[in-house]
Amino acid sequence: MSTTMVSIPESITDLAKELAELGVQRLKTIEEQKNTKDKDRKKEIGDRIKQLNSNIQNKYKAIMDQLNKNYLNNLQNISEIDLENFLKSGGICEALGVGIDFKSTQLRKLFHQIKSIKYLLKKGEGNLPLLKTKLLPTLAYSRGRKLIDEEFFQFIKMCIYKISDRKDFDIFADIFEAIVAYHRYHNPSN
Repeated sequence: MSTTMVSIPESITDLAKELAELGVQRLKTIEEQKNTKDKDRKKEIGDRIKQLNSNIQNKYKAIMDQLNKNYLNNLQNISEIDLENFLKSGGICEALGVGIDFKSTQLRKLFHQIKSIKYLLKKGEGNLPLLKTKLLPTLAYSRGRKLIDEEFFQFIKMCIYKISDRKDFDIFADIFEAIVAYHRYHNPSN
């Protein structure tokens, strides 16, 4: 049985490109600030970084809202996802990696749990429904302690609900890995 890929609305891919470009701009501006000796210039650059961060957060919230309401809701399972547009440079995962404004420690904790589940499934030692539901309490705990934002919580939760088999879980793990990688690239000091 073959699954049909559901195309991502252009409004979402456009937002993703804008967000990725803002991330690159922020990296260049941070580098410029590091290389500046003049205190007044450093402050001016710092103000530009704050403005970039504000723009990034606004676009991040917008893309998450559209992803959750106008894309993920339309999927029967995660294998219908337009994976190329999620993983590519300037794609959804990069946009999310740019916009995430919480500590990478939380991403790594979730990612470690996802990799552990993937390993158990590969060895044939896991029950997918039970294993994937183990992610939800971890996610809820992180959200309850305000260690992750509401948008990310809803996005990951919706992705988990769209997992129906091991192939879906592998796709989910690939998406999460890409988000972690892009986040690390765009937030080297976090």
